[in-house]
Amino acid sequence: MKTGSIVSWTEEKGIGSIKSDNSNEELFFHISELRGFVTQKFIGRTVRFQVDQTQEGVRSAVNISIIRNPTTRRIKFGIYTFLLLLAPCLVVVLGFMREFYIPIVLYVIAIPLTYFAYKTDRRRAKNGARRIPEPVLHLLEFLGGWYGGFYAQKKLYHKIRKKTFQRIFWLIVITHQAVSVFYIWVSAPGEFIPQKELNYVEEWEQNKTKKKFSTKKNSSGKQANPNRKRKPKPKPKKAWYDFY
Repeated sequence: MKTGSIVSWTEEKGIGSIKSDNSNEELFFHISELRGFVTQKFIGRTVRFQVDQTQEGVRSAVNISIIRNPTTRRIKFGIYTFLLLLAPCLVVVLGFMREFYIPIVLYVIAIPLTYFAYKTDRRRAKNGARRIPEPVLHLLEFLGGWYGGFYAQKKLYHKIRKKTFQRIFWLIVITHQAVSVFYIWVSAPGEFIPQKELNYVEEWEQNKTKKKFSTKKNSSGKQANPNRKRKPKPKPKKAWYDFY
């Protein structure tokens, strides 16, 4: 494969040109041949590509991939994955502990199904066949396959240019995260904290409130009323010599 750099890009038409490092020739390319999201900030980026020639004799670049730092990309993808899957994984654990298997089944079925739906739609788009409707993809994401869609977008570079699609996709992701956090907040205290500890905390709070209203026994053995006002102490009587 040859290497070069992107020298121009037209967002409206989805076309651009690449200048090869081996020669000063500029090769035309289409967005469908690029594995990645292209904006103006990609102008000047180094790419790998292959050269193809049409029947009219026009040379173009195909199978284009942007050269990135693989270590940085993997670290970012790992951080995003950890943050996105933290709450759903806790929901799965709670489902096992409470024998509530509906979210587990949805995640296990919907995630790979959504990924293969993205992969099929990308292959059909490349071959010019009938596409999978976007509402179907969003429905699979809503049923629990949103991570399959997220992984497919990063892996296949599919459906990442359409802003309307991305807005709906991230709205579904935020909804799942909010529902997961709410479910954990409601269910976690009785599962992750032992019941004995919870009983100890309740008893401690009850004893703390009782101390405020506890009654002490006086010397005669009777319980003193805490609401009774104390009588002032009598003043000592003066002796006869105090008057002189």
